[in-house]
Amino acid sequence: MTDTKTRIVAGRLHPITLVAPFPNPHFLEIFNTDVFRNNTKLDRLCFRPLPVHRRGLGWQETKYVELSSSYLKLPSTMKETTANPTVIYYGAIDPNYIPAFLIRNSLRRGQNTFLVTEGFRQQPSRLKSYCFRQFLNHSAFTILANGDRCADDFRNAGITRPTYRRFGFFEHYPTPDWSAKPSDDGICRILSVGQLIDRKNYLTSIQSLGRLASRIEQSIEYTICGEGNQRLELEAEISRLPENIIVRLPGNQTTKQLETYFQQADIFVMPSKYDGWGVVLNQAIHFHLPIIASEGVRAARGHLVRENDNGFMFNNEQKLDENMLKLIQDSELRLRFARSSAAIAEVWHIDAVASNLVRVLAGQEPIVDDSESPLVKI
Repeated sequence: MTDTKTRIVAGRLHPITLVAPFPNPHFLEIFNTDVFRNNTKLDRLCFRPLPVHRRGLGWQETKYVELSSSYLKLPSTMKETTANPTVIYYGAIDPNYIPAFLIRNSLRRGQNTFLVTEGFRQQPSRLKSYCFRQFLNHSAFTILANGDRCADDFRNAGITRPTYRRFGFFEHYPTPDWSAKPSDDGICRILSVGQLIDRKNYLTSIQSLGRLASRIEQSIEYTICGEGNQRLELEAEISRLPENIIVRLPGNQTTKQLETYFQQADIFVMPSKYDGWGVVLNQAIHFHLPIIASEGVRAARGHLVRENDNGFMFNNEQKLDENMLKLIQDSELRLRFARSSAAIAEVWHIDAVASNLVRVLAGQEPIVDDSESPLVKI
């Protein structure tokens, strides 16, 4: 382990294996930063190509070596994943729980072993929890917990011995062009970005504006960028709104078009029933937006949203209405929240986190300013 630390800190090429179900760019992006390119040699291993529907969202596939998802070929797969002194897994379940076997083998072989995970959407059964404990409950294991309650998910399953650290997804974004910000024209511009599906819960945010319409003096323009099978239902709800509430559904947008929408927005709303992370929230704080997010968004609490500092959280319609009304009516509050989002964006900037991740891989503690920074122990 001493030699491993020396090689990373000295800037020599330290070999690291990345293992993922498919080449998820949200997971892989941090390893494309200069600090990793200059200090590490990365072997990317995946079980299958990028799903077709993900390519439709504009995701780009990274080159990788394909692993077998067959238990019959598990010995050769284990050999491939233990070739380097450090291995980082993304997820322990997909495909067919094979990563859990691989993680246990890595720990037995003495590899420096990490797991990046969003936790469990549903708490596993007693049998699955027992199996996870046998494979993952190891004190030499580090879990990089993506989002609120992720560490709790694993601890509730009895996996109490690993080291847990706060983590997330990270991307590079362009420097905002503040000249694109509209002048004060009396319109409050609200933005959401995501698929038009039930899980994203945009019906709730539209209905909230309908309930508030009579209490709002200024005009509201609410834009939801995305496409999905709930479009017709949302359009029907939009048709019932009063004239001072305008809701637009422009469909899927290019990266450049989305940047313009972020730069023009006054408030970002993420009402999802569940989101394991949600990188659009990263984008929103990068563009210094005040945030309203549901408690189902795991990237929010304890991570990208600090209550009454850069945003509000809600878990029911009444709280959503209160939060919407406060931010719509109070431009000074929006400005204060925007400044806080700018500060949080610096803490969660991909390059800063990448430098600290190299430190953690070397067995050192990250250099951070507060207890809610990425990579601190939780």
